[in-house]
Amino acid sequence: MNLLQPTSVSGILPTLIFPSIRFSIENFINLKSFDMKKLSQLVLLILLALVTSPSFSQTDNCLDFDGINDFINIGNVHNLGTSDFTIEAWIYLESLSTSNKIINKGQTVAGTPSNAGYALRTSYSNPEEINFSVGHSDGSFIRATYLGVAINTWYHVAGVRNGTNIILYLDGVAVATANSGVVYDVDTNIPLAIGALHRGSYGYTSEFMDGKIDEVRIWNRALCAEEIALYNSCAITTPKPNLIAVYNFNQNSGLTATDASGNDNNGILTNGPVWKSSPVAPDNCDNILEEGFDLDNDGITYCLDNCPATPNPTQSDLDLDGLGDACDPSTSINTVVDNLNNYIGGIGIHSGIEKALTSRLSQVAIKFCRGQNPDVIITQLNSIIHYVQHHSGGQIPEADADYLIAQIQALIAAIQAGTVKCETEGAPTPPSGVFPQTANAESPGFDLYPNPTTGSITLDLQNYQEQEVSITIHNAFGQQVFFQMEGILKVPSINLDLTEQPLPNGVYFLSVIAEGERQVKQFVLAR
Repeated sequence: MNLLQPTSVSGILPTLIFPSIRFSIENFINLKSFDMKKLSQLVLLILLALVTSPSFSQTDNCLDFDGINDFINIGNVHNLGTSDFTIEAWIYLESLSTSNKIINKGQTVAGTPSNAGYALRTSYSNPEEINFSVGHSDGSFIRATYLGVAINTWYHVAGVRNGTNIILYLDGVAVATANSGVVYDVDTNIPLAIGALHRGSYGYTSEFMDGKIDEVRIWNRALCAEEIALYNSCAITTPKPNLIAVYNFNQNSGLTATDASGNDNNGILTNGPVWKSSPVAPDNCDNILEEGFDLDNDGITYCLDNCPATPNPTQSDLDLDGLGDACDPSTSINTVVDNLNNYIGGIGIHSGIEKALTSRLSQVAIKFCRGQNPDVIITQLNSIIHYVQHHSGGQIPEADADYLIAQIQALIAAIQAGTVKCETEGAPTPPSGVFPQTANAESPGFDLYPNPTTGSITLDLQNYQEQEVSITIHNAFGQQVFFQMEGILKVPSINLDLTEQPLPNGVYFLSVIAEGERQVKQFVLAR
């Protein structure tokens, strides 16, 4: 079948047809990290690929594993250490046998270190279970688990490790998460296997897959939800940035599973997996990938880019509205000044220096909003820059001084460009593109302290007891830097330890999500 089956341009807009699943536009909207302003770009990329590609048709096969002793031995490659990564595949289960391994590297006491590695598998402790697991060099491991797979159905499964978070996706939708607290080192001397668990020096293999596998991919970065949902439906046949292995299984015969990533880590078919035709990803989406990963070629993946169609390589966003400065038609001086003052308050400098800076900045905002001549405002901002320069490396740490100077210079540039506006309320707001579900003003809130913090935060969540709670933190660029699923909350408060997180000083937004609603508070990290 053709993966995309519109009979006209209008036919593609409501529905994209995948094997065994009709993935509609509503699915994109419901993705937690999806930004509505990018929906049109996603559709445009698909239409562009359809129009510009002379032919999508290609031979498509998969491998059928017997659940007894079939597997593919890739060898001792794809050690991912502490880096972010993504592993993904299409699967078709023919029985719900015990622990069908899909992709497996390590996670056995036979390995060195013991239990280090990563895996996607089904039927571990429940016949309908699918899970993504990551094992540490100290022997510990975590799993993200979901119940809801059946036999004789094609599914796309993906596991993403993003810092301390792991996320399990099924058919392009995040269905389970877990947090390890520290970044696990997954390096192991156990060979990578597809369709089984290789036990290395123990001399045998087990936990064999009973069913079909197709389109196996390994990336050395964390794909975002939009990328997984958009790209799982077609074949990648040429090298791509951060794609370290891709096995399309499009050969008709032979004992080799060819790696199309350009890294030549080919696999050896062992004990007779059978080549079969496959309805999965019959078309080539290389054109979509070329355009989709970085639409404006500024080095920022489009789903993380605060200006997806306009180059903004530094991701600067003076007023923290989620729209980068390069594509933001206006910048709120109130929000910029509030954020600078919060940052200054978190540095821990002498109170006299702090007051001098914050009061001068506040006066600048007040005068701008009263209609003061922009040249006068710029002169006052330059005076503040000179003050910071004078104390740089002394009363003000050099790195903090450099940050403040750069932000004020950016504000001056925005004033000169005529894009600065005044908002009388002047309250900082979280990046608009980050939080698709807005908070209900009547919903119970939470408190966090201390603020500013050096990394340890206490959350007062007494209003959320007996509710399923998750917590996210976004930086000033609107990028998620922390995620933690608490489950059903049984205690009135919890502690978050960010001391080991590689986060720079600055302003962050912490969200508590419960019962479909989100409450957000701003805090300052100042180590």
